Amino acid sequence: MGKHSEKQTETPAASSRNPGSLNSIIVIRLIVASLIFAVSLIINMPSFLRILLLALSVAVSGYDVVLSAVDCVESRDYFATPIVIVFVAVISFFIGFGLEGAALMMFYQIGL
Repeated sequence: MGKHSEKQTETPAASSRNPGSLNSIIVIRLIVASLIFAVSLIINMPSFLRILLLALSVAVSGYDVVLSAVDCVESRDYFATPIVIVFVAVISFFIGFGLEGAALMMFYQIGL
């Protein structure tokens, strides 16, 4: 049998990367992440709690991006987009820009 007879399956994370393919689960996750993000901005709270809420926003909106990044590392594709996005989001929290890291993950999921 040739190469054309093999059927390739697409993972849900991979199908969400196609333009215009936001499914309802991703939309719900983005809404929840946006609400958590907004609460961390609007309500006056200690900085530790704000960082915790921003990290929760990243986790809700981007856990599938993290899983895609792990798959890319396992396949030795070290400069794939999910790896770069996760790396920049994590580093932004370490250097004090957690707000931008959370926004980056949500914008990446939206497709901007």
